Amino acid sequence: MENTNPQINKEPIFNLKYRISEEEYVYYNELYASESFRGKKKKANFTGILEFCTGIAIIIFVFFSDFANKQLIAVLASLLIGLGVYSLLFYRVIFPKSLRKSAIGYYNKSKYMTNEIELKFYNNRMEEKSAETENTYRWNEVESFAKSEKLYFITIKGQRSILISKSSLGDDKYILEEFFETVSKKYGKPYKEWKE
Repeated sequence: MENTNPQINKEPIFNLKYRISEEEYVYYNELYASESFRGKKKKANFTGILEFCTGIAIIIFVFFSDFANKQLIAVLASLLIGLGVYSLLFYRVIFPKSLRKSAIGYYNKSKYMTNEIELKFYNNRMEEKSAETENTYRWNEVESFAKSEKLYFITIKGQRSILISKSSLGDDKYILEEFFETVSKKYGKPYKEWKE
């Protein structure tokens, strides 16, 4: 039950001004993708190994057999090997490079990301202010809290995540972390830790 006493909810408990660096934004995207695509990455690895090994087996079989269309089967097996290599490299090399490029492009175009962000935390809500953004979120609108080595994340239901740079907090990160733990318990919101 939230406190509706106007005196208690009038003054912020914690006021924070900070910036998100390009590297922190890229880090967030990589971490989010890692969490989101963990299952797909395993499936792509399995599929890649299967395709690669099947292609090799077909080429070996064709090499030691007497078929009329050896070249066609060898070409198809080579394509299968190529697909296997692509599947194995997609989440290791191709996707991370594409994600990084996309995140940097978005970051540089975003006035929100490239300007100072101000957050005010109250018992019953959070206020956010940046170049083009002014929002108020009640704690029941928050889906979850999370933390990683470099950032805190506040995920708003059905919308987006608000990133908070730990490097901008100094020792205040312990106060903020304790506040998030209190709010997450009071409002029944998950508070998880993202591992790299």
